[in-house]
Amino acid sequence: MSPKVILIGGNHHNGLGLAREFGRHGIRPYGLIVGQDSKRSFVRSSRYWEKTWYASTDVEAIETAVSLFDEETEKPVLIPWSDSAAEAIDLQLDSLSKQFILPSINNQQGEIARLMDKLAQTHFASEHGLKMLPSEIIDLTTDVMGIGIDMPVILKPVTSVEGKKSDMLICKNSDDLKSAVKVLREKSFSRILAQYYMPEREEYVLTGAISKLRSSFSVARRIRQWPPNFGTGSFSDFATSVSVTEFCTEVLNVLSDIGYSGPIDFELFGAASGELYVNEINWRSSGRNFVSLYTGVPSTFMWYCDVIGREFEAPLINTKNGYSMNEATDPKHVISRRISLLQWMKDVRRTNSFAVWAPDDPAPAFWRYLQMASKAFR
Repeated sequence: MSPKVILIGGNHHNGLGLAREFGRHGIRPYGLIVGQDSKRSFVRSSRYWEKTWYASTDVEAIETAVSLFDEETEKPVLIPWSDSAAEAIDLQLDSLSKQFILPSINNQQGEIARLMDKLAQTHFASEHGLKMLPSEIIDLTTDVMGIGIDMPVILKPVTSVEGKKSDMLICKNSDDLKSAVKVLREKSFSRILAQYYMPEREEYVLTGAISKLRSSFSVARRIRQWPPNFGTGSFSDFATSVSVTEFCTEVLNVLSDIGYSGPIDFELFGAASGELYVNEINWRSSGRNFVSLYTGVPSTFMWYCDVIGREFEAPLINTKNGYSMNEATDPKHVISRRISLLQWMKDVRRTNSFAVWAPDDPAPAFWRYLQMASKAFR
């Protein structure tokens, strides 16, 4: 009998994709869904869960896991699908690793949490020969607002747990910067990351995993994202070019060399010149993990097999062309009249993998679509 799998994170399709990935390979996971809305979570309705619980915080979820799984004969594997859960687990790594198999950087407590800091990632990239866009921290508690990088810049939380994508602001000049700083101070930010904003670029996101034995991944190129300027990809195609594949392999090799083991997600920017840059690294299962049913590269499940010593063979890199869609956010492009309904319907017909809908697991889509409809008619 295989060790149990416990998944922790918020009410988001990340968790749904993971539950389906394990369930389709014969491992029914246990889920701890975090947040005030977790009781009504569409994620919990998947047929692939063995059992789910809800918790108001990540710490409470971890405490629940410790209590519920304290008499296992084999260590369960504990996997986060949100940044806050990844941080909370990593900050308790020494004690939790006695009971669970966990993602980590060289089994060092707090190292993942440290490298969630986007400026720390910039230094890390520089030290390891990876290209990243110029960045610096702005101290919002001081009146001095000068920055040493060229405009335009994007301002964003220094770590994912300090804020949301909706807190990001783009500044084209010093007047924009002053206005943005005022807004961020009103939101009680004490610091913010300023990063050069490349106006013309391709955006990619990798979903994958790294173990001591191997790395695997799929890459999506954003066609549309929501919100439009700096949101999460809502409609994408798969990137299979040699240049993208080689760059991603280089990044994963660096992460493997520092001893990282676990699911991984990172964003890339492609310049008009063809140069590729790492934008940010997320040390948890990707929101794009749902593509594995189509690509045939179930990276997180492959990592699970590697850490428990089970043989499992699958392609290491996706080579299939096709499209993916987050159908919970992409319709907003139609509502906002950025694209026509006819174009959107054409894109739906050519999509190979959806974030919520799955023919073998329809209940989450029913509840998610119902929630979307109720919000639209309020």
